Amino acid sequence: MANLLLKFSNEFEQRLHPEIKTKLPDLDKYDTIYLGYPTWSGRVPMIFYSLFDKYDFSNKTIVPFTTTGGSNVDESMPYVRELAATSKVTDGFRYNNNDTQLKEFIEQLD
Repeated sequence: MANLLLKFSNEFEQRLHPEIKTKLPDLDKYDTIYLGYPTWSGRVPMIFYSLFDKYDFSNKTIVPFTTTGGSNVDESMPYVRELAATSKVTDGFRYNNNDTQLKEFIEQLD
């Protein structure tokens, strides 16, 4: 775990955009993208910069949600909005193992 934390810290410090090793399916057929992530010091993971470098999210609706235990989703929203500047970004959601709240959040998106 310590090596993983060091790797992520290094990515942030050097603003590295790590390689995406898995090819995503054709995103053209999706209008809405759910963007889930753990926040690191209130920021999105650097791999998201790689994701937005490689794929076109123009005119898509981005629904950000975080699974972090310590940070508020609002801390990371400026980064999401910057990455998804050509997309519609909804309010973010912090999932805390409450499926009822998650269901309510998804239903209010419609």
